[in-house]
Amino acid sequence: MLSNPTYVHDPKIFKAAKLELRRQEWRLNALAPIIPKKPIPTAKTCTKCLEEKHLSEFEANKKVKSGLKAKCKFCYDEYEKAYRAKNRVEINRRYKAWCVANNKKTNNI
Repeated sequence: MLSNPTYVHDPKIFKAAKLELRRQEWRLNALAPIIPKKPIPTAKTCTKCLEEKHLSEFEANKKVKSGLKAKCKFCYDEYEKAYRAKNRVEINRRYKAWCVANNKKTNNI
């Protein structure tokens, strides 16, 4: 909460500080009903398997409002495995091109 004004010898300054403290408390109390407090969710539904799972079973994603990916870790791993199996040639081609372009970085490995 707000701290009380420190002791000041001048009564005018003390009165002004006390008035400012009251204004700040009034602003906080006036805004409190406007900002509803939502319950913190503990579970989320996976969009792939449609099961409700704990939030720890989802990976982080800063681009979305919830901060978590839509698919759970298990479903996302399955998707990644299928993608890598289907596009193995393209992935290898891109990796080799990157190694050639970044030869200095790969020599130290």
